[in-house]
Amino acid sequence: MQMFIGPMARIKFMRVIALCLFIGYGYAGYAQDNRNFSKLKNADLRQCPGSNHDVVKNINRDLGASGLPAWGSPMGTANTVSEPSIDRFTITEDREMEFTGEINFSGLSQGTMNVVVSDMSGKVQKEVNPVTLNVDGTSGLLDVKCKLNTIGLEPNTPIQSGYIKLEFQPSGAGVGKTFCFILPKKWKVLQRNEDITINITAQPFKTSEKLIGGPNVLPVPGGTVMAQSITNVGMKPEDAVSKAAPTNAAPAKGPTKTPAVSPNTIVSGGAQKDSSKYYPQGVANRAVSLFGLIRSDVEFTNPADISPILFSNIYYDKNPLSGIFYYMPNSYNLNWDAQSGFQFKTIYNKGNETSDGTVNMTATLNPGVSANESGFINEFMAAYSKSNPEIKFKDLTAILPQNPKISLEGNLQNLYGIKPENISVSSSTSIYDPITASWSASTDAANEILTALGQGVGITGDMSFKTDDDGEIGFTLPVKIGLANNYNFGKINLKQSNYRTEAFSNKFPYPIQLTYLHVMIFNEVNGKFIPCVYTWSLGNKTVLSKSKIKIDATAVPGWIDNDPRVKKIWVEYALQPCMSCTEEVVNQISSGSSGDRSRVVKINSMGLIRKYNVSFMKVVVRSRFLDPKTKMPFERSFTIDRDNTDFEAGPFYVWNEKDLSYEYKVIMLNDEKTYEGNAWIPSKGYELYVNKDILKRCLGDNMPATR
Repeated sequence: MQMFIGPMARIKFMRVIALCLFIGYGYAGYAQDNRNFSKLKNADLRQCPGSNHDVVKNINRDLGASGLPAWGSPMGTANTVSEPSIDRFTITEDREMEFTGEINFSGLSQGTMNVVVSDMSGKVQKEVNPVTLNVDGTSGLLDVKCKLNTIGLEPNTPIQSGYIKLEFQPSGAGVGKTFCFILPKKWKVLQRNEDITINITAQPFKTSEKLIGGPNVLPVPGGTVMAQSITNVGMKPEDAVSKAAPTNAAPAKGPTKTPAVSPNTIVSGGAQKDSSKYYPQGVANRAVSLFGLIRSDVEFTNPADISPILFSNIYYDKNPLSGIFYYMPNSYNLNWDAQSGFQFKTIYNKGNETSDGTVNMTATLNPGVSANESGFINEFMAAYSKSNPEIKFKDLTAILPQNPKISLEGNLQNLYGIKPENISVSSSTSIYDPITASWSASTDAANEILTALGQGVGITGDMSFKTDDDGEIGFTLPVKIGLANNYNFGKINLKQSNYRTEAFSNKFPYPIQLTYLHVMIFNEVNGKFIPCVYTWSLGNKTVLSKSKIKIDATAVPGWIDNDPRVKKIWVEYALQPCMSCTEEVVNQISSGSSGDRSRVVKINSMGLIRKYNVSFMKVVVRSRFLDPKTKMPFERSFTIDRDNTDFEAGPFYVWNEKDLSYEYKVIMLNDEKTYEGNAWIPSKGYELYVNKDILKRCLGDNMPATR
């Protein structure tokens, strides 16, 4: 997986970052919790003598073509060229299935460095794929990440390494040099995240300990009263929203509209009446806070912690006799679902000789209001009005905005230089329909946006609207485009019928920490409606992406499973930092046009692996078409381990098939030696058949011996 870094960020990262090729699942697919598995973290590896072949090769390199000087002859002037060396090799992360390290080098020239891991006997370990690093200067720092090849390996398989060999080869004329380090690295094949089930025991938290007495008399959670517990009569709606509205909201599917009350028809006692006094007249400057009624032992500071609906402000109709109340969402956030991921597309338009072309970026934002959520708030309002006869409640409906305006220009223009005329936002008069925001940017600006999203910096704005032409009432809802944001993903809602028997998955692209299991019960004490949230602790257990969770709810009373007063069961969680997860997400959203223009090149070894008795060959390809933005030349290696079989290299991103161009070179490896040349061969073909002639052009005099 490749992380995209924008040009300004690229200046700050003056390192060469390389990943050892990995066949299988990336970090997000495995549970690698131990960061010092072999006790190598922060350790400097000890350099070891190379093999006899390496020693001879290094002596020949140092002597040059003239050999040893004649006995007694003058030695000449001192050599002012720095001796090629690896000054330090430090392990920075030591996980079960991967390690990262920093290589400090000096005295080198532009070229490549092959990294190969071997066992205690010096035999190359195929379980760890080799890697080729680019060396761009005489001295500097290389960042290395080596990952385990899990194909054919069972979970819990232990592997022990002994050495790691760095083979430097200059790009121009000259002889390479080999460096060897002792690597006492232990490896362990772990289960895939999908195959892991985390068992968590729910423990009673405060008031929930007192529920074991039965459902007849329920204690009221005593610690926290949410906001106000009375009707916000006379509060200005714009003030109410600014005080109660959160900066984020939770996503979900949009609901069907709650039908408005028929203008002059009212049903009472089975008889139909026709009276204009019950006719709804629109949203009033008056609201009730259902959120403020809740009693809980856990402090919910934001209505979105319970529902994507802003139920701290449920608005009356101007005609109280109509019984109509109105709701709106907490906010709009970047849309995400488990099947298609984030609804964010980046399309790089083709440039020409004088221009890199423009980039079109599109984000879909969702309020996350589902039919279930609107039904929950409808029941909430009905229960509240039942214990407050002065409130006439008939139905709950969504606020319909009048000429909604969505503003993102300030963020996009001030931070990224995108002109307002290049920004377009579309929305409907339905409060729960998605918003589509799109803009056209330069390549550099688009790259900076992607970098910022990867670093947790979002694009923010707001939606402002009124409910009628006279402009009496104005509303503002926050809008945010971000990645690692809880409100993108919504609540983990569980079913009352099976929450204690069925496992559920962390479908999010990030690990999560589970904090509480909450159960909302519409309680009644002395005829007064009191919505109560009872809580069980989940121990702050961390669950990786795609892993399953099974809650042991023995401590939750059995009567909760079928009590009609139970209205909502959900799990509270917090997203956990995961750089590799963010890199994967950014990589996905930054190549949104790949489906339209991605191509692969088929590579086939024409019997060379068997003929030259090597373990496998690597074909190193470099091309700007490996970059979805077709801006920077990227280099990738592809492993060929069988003859006469097509292996795919790519994807290459081209608009027209005839545009494709790349360079490649071939490396042959066996247990004892790596055969590599300096020649890069240009090609424009979609099929690459590597035969003896191509191998000779690549390796020159460094050809391996035949069987």
